[in-house]
Amino acid sequence: MKPKKAMQLAQELFEAALITYHRTDTPNLSDEAVGMVWDWLRQNGKDNYIPSAANKWKAKGGAQEAHEAIRPTDFSNRETNNVSSDAARLYDLIWRRAVASQMKPACFDETSIQLRSTQTTNDGRQQDFHAKGRVMTFNGWMALGADNKQSQQLPSLSGGAVITSSDTMVKAKRTQPPKRYTEATLVKKLEDSEIGRPSTYASIMETLTSRHYVREHKEGKGKQVYLAPRHWGRRS
Repeated sequence: MKPKKAMQLAQELFEAALITYHRTDTPNLSDEAVGMVWDWLRQNGKDNYIPSAANKWKAKGGAQEAHEAIRPTDFSNRETNNVSSDAARLYDLIWRRAVASQMKPACFDETSIQLRSTQTTNDGRQQDFHAKGRVMTFNGWMALGADNKQSQQLPSLSGGAVITSSDTMVKAKRTQPPKRYTEATLVKKLEDSEIGRPSTYASIMETLTSRHYVREHKEGKGKQVYLAPRHWGRRS
């Protein structure tokens, strides 16, 4: 979704009184909002997901922090019948992120295995192989339905055990050049570089395209849309 479209949908939600002021640059909720999130968790049987203190994050340099982070005006409200379908999906995203921000983190047990070959290479070296795995022990904020593909359980092995490889594959890897920016990754770069503010990212993207500094270019199997600089958009 383009930043301009996202801002239009946020404006629609704001005008429908479903979210708080959306042109904000702080990542933190107000004390009142934190209390509202915890009340919702208690009412829905998730007391053990409430942290001992409110979660806080450091704002980006230059942030004015005049308003709290974007959040639903009423956390008990999941209905969005009076807005467009795209706005409803954005509301669901805002609701989930706001609630998750005030829940305990997910916890994992991590395991690492190091294997060393018994045979040597032509120059007499043994080969080391490393594997890391982890298993979730508490889902924390992921209880809201986050896609958990991060658990990977390793087999149980004892120190000094001898195992046999069922298959061996050698892969040649080459260092790839960095990908072109998409609008989303460029916004992330602007944020990390402390250029602009959330309320200006959409207008920055609009300026780059309307003045023909960049053009949209599709490439790759999924036909991802990247931003390619035009000749007058290149630095000389």
